[in-house]
Amino acid sequence: MNYSAEYRTLIDELIKLRYEMSNSQMNIKFADISMSEYLTLHEISVSDVDGPYEGKTYLKDLADKMDISIRKTSKTVGKLTDMGLVVWEHDGDGTEGTYVSITYEGRKLLEERENKIEEFFARVIDRFGKDDMKKMLQMLKKFVTVLSTELENEEAEDEA
Repeated sequence: MNYSAEYRTLIDELIKLRYEMSNSQMNIKFADISMSEYLTLHEISVSDVDGPYEGKTYLKDLADKMDISIRKTSKTVGKLTDMGLVVWEHDGDGTEGTYVSITYEGRKLLEERENKIEEFFARVIDRFGKDDMKKMLQMLKKFVTVLSTELENEEAEDEA
């Protein structure tokens, strides 16, 4: 199909904004831990406290919750383990599943990052406006839903 120049402009702006968001100074501000490592550590911390496994977060549950592959989850958890932020263990001989638990150092770093992120984004939200932020988030959620549906439709068409 041949779409109008207006569509091309909107697509270009969307791609540019996506690039700017992913390569923002946030990556520099929190350089000691990547955003994916932070999010993984956060999810481990949350399920460690609220989870049914007494301080254990199973890799499969973590991957499912974060909607990423086991391979990517393992890679990120491996980095967190190397940094001493989590301990990676397994039940029995390992066939029953592997799990991670957050360490004291992990909790400490997570708390520091959460405080920095909260302070930073509170200032951003104040400047941007709370109501505008709420509207933008609602629109982004709608956009992500439409985007996900279209991606699923394309996958279904490719498989057919």
